[in-house]
Amino acid sequence: MAVEKGDLVKIEYTAYTKSGEVIDTTDAEKAKKSGIFDPKKRYGAVVVRAGHSELLEGVDEGIIGMKENEPKELEIAPEKAFGKRDEDLVRIIPLRQFKEANINPVPGQVINIDNTPATIRAVNSGRVVVDFNHPLSGVPLRYEVKVLKDAKSLDEKAQLLAEKYEMKADIKASGENVSVDLGANKFDDKRARDSAAVALVARELKEHGAKKLQFKGEWDLTGEDSKEKEDAHEHRH
Repeated sequence: MAVEKGDLVKIEYTAYTKSGEVIDTTDAEKAKKSGIFDPKKRYGAVVVRAGHSELLEGVDEGIIGMKENEPKELEIAPEKAFGKRDEDLVRIIPLRQFKEANINPVPGQVINIDNTPATIRAVNSGRVVVDFNHPLSGVPLRYEVKVLKDAKSLDEKAQLLAEKYEMKADIKASGENVSVDLGANKFDDKRARDSAAVALVARELKEHGAKKLQFKGEWDLTGEDSKEKEDAHEHRH
C-alpha cells in the first residue's frame, strides 16, 4: 500500500544542492564523508507523520504515494524548500553597533540578531551587509528518499512512536487500546527518560485514534543512579 496523508512513516534521506553538495542526511557515514557530520545530531532513519509539515513542504508532498522500500528522487523548488530570496531581508548595519556588542564581523559569519540568525555578507567603510534570508533560500534541492516503514495499524504506529522517542518498552495495541510495559529495572537517568517518553507517545497515539493507554513498570530505587555515581566520583577526587 502507498503512503497516505496522516500515516506514520519511517524514512531515510539525503539532501543535495543542484551542484551535488550534501547539505543534510540521515546517514552518519555519508555525513562524515561529506564533511557535515555533527556529533550532537542523532543520525538514522526518522519517524514523521506524512503530510503534517514535519518535513520541508516539497518532501512532505513527495512521500505521499510512495511504497515501502521504494527509493525516490525529489526535485524541490525553492518555494517548497527554504523559500525564495527576499532582498528586503538584506540590511546594512553600522559597524559601530557590532563593536559596541564586542563582535568582530567577518564575511560568511552567522550571528544572532534579535533572536534571528543572520549571515554577514560584507564589511566595508564602517558598514556591515547582513542577510537575514536562510542560507539556502532561493536554492533548488534534490532529495533521495526511501520509505522504510509505512505504519497503517495502531500497533505499527505505536511501535514506530516508541522508536521515535527512544522508549525502551514492550508496547502493543489491541483495538483502540495500547499497553506499555517498561519492565523491571534499576532506576537511572534512562528510566526517567522512558517515563517522559510515555507522555509524548501517548499524545501522538491520541492523534492516531487511540482511546486508552495502560502502562506498567517497576523501578528499583535502592541502588545509586548514574548521576549519583558520577557526583560521588567527582567528590572523591
